[in-house]
Formats: sequence, structure tokens, C-alpha cells
Amino acid sequence: MKFRDLVSHFDRVELFPIPVDEVRDWLLENMYPDAIELYPFKLETPKKCILGAYHQYAQPVGVYGQNPEIIIRIHYAEDVEKNLQRLIIVKELMHIFDIPDHNISDTSDAGRISSREELLEAIPGILSSEVREAMDNIESVDNDKFGLLKACCVLIPPSKRSMLREKLSEETLTVEDIATFVGMPALYVDIWLNVDDRIVDYILDL
Repeated sequence: MKFRDLVSHFDRVELFPIPVDEVRDWLLENMYPDAIELYPFKLETPKKCILGAYHQYAQPVGVYGQNPEIIIRIHYAEDVEKNLQRLIIVKELMHIFDIPDHNISDTSDAGRISSREELLEAIPGILSSEVREAMDNIESVDNDKFGLLKACCVLIPPSKRSMLREKLSEETLTVEDIATFVGMPALYVDIWLNVDDRIVDYILDL
């Protein structure tokens, strides 16, 4: 299974917000972990601190532990607002799809991003400096720096994104209305609805 399969599954969902537990359940059913555990923690320093973390380890089973279970622990800040909490958890869960040898040059179809320069042009301005700092490690860009956008892609899948963009354009819904509907922070709803369509295609292939 790939990230695109997860997104396709939730693109068929009609009830929002998408529960984090349902994302976790899909990953348990279709991916390699034997267990996914969520651990809240309290923030000590509210500025420039880690809001979430991904930890994967093997737990020996039986006397000799020949077939260890793969356990994933997601740590998340418990004293941030719930919609941000949801985004953090899903963002960390997306590390399950990390692929060490993934390379940007693999996506060379017409109309798709095929170079680092095009990637930098297409990403939202709010993320540009962070991505530029990581360009020496393209794996970090794919798997971590785009983690929040991958989470957005799960919580607002492509077909729902198109529909909500129309509502926003028609001014029948505001960003705040949509944020309440999908259970996400308004800032990231705004970014996701206005991001270049090429980024959406690129993220689906990560």
C-alpha cells in the first residue's frame, strides 16, 4: 500500500472531520505496524518547540523473540488546541510511508514537478525557507518537511479540496467555516486550499 491508497480511501468519506483513530486503523490494517500508540506530553517551552514525534521499535515476542512486533509511538503535545493536535498526530503517522531511496527526479511527467527548482517555485511561501534549508537532504524534504501537507491531504482529500475551494471562491464558506468542518487549524486549511495543484500531485506520489 502507498500514501495514495490512504488518501483514496478517505476521499470517499462523506462525514467530517475525519477521525484520527480511523486513520490509525487504516494504517494498522494495511501497513506493517502491529500496534500504533498515542502518547500525549505537556509543552515545557511554547515557542519553537517540538509538537510531535515519531518513534518506531521492535518488541520481542515469546521466549526467543524470533518474530518481534513492530510498535509505533506517536508523541504529541496535549496542551495545544484540538484541531492542531489532530494535524500533528496525522503528520507524524505519515512517517510510516517514509521511503529512504525516494528521489524527486522520479516524477518527470509533463505538468508535474521534475526538479528542485520547480519544487521551490511551487511550494507555499510559508514553507519555502524551511525547505530550502533542507535541500541538501532531499529525503528530509519529502518525508518530514512535507509531513504537514501530507496530513492536510488526508484530512482534506483531493476531491473534497476541489469542492471546498469552490465554496471558498463563491464566498459561501469562509476559511474559518471550513476549518471547523474538517477539524483543522484555519492557517493550514488556507495553505492547503491555495497550494499549487502540482504540489498535490507531487505529495500523492511520496
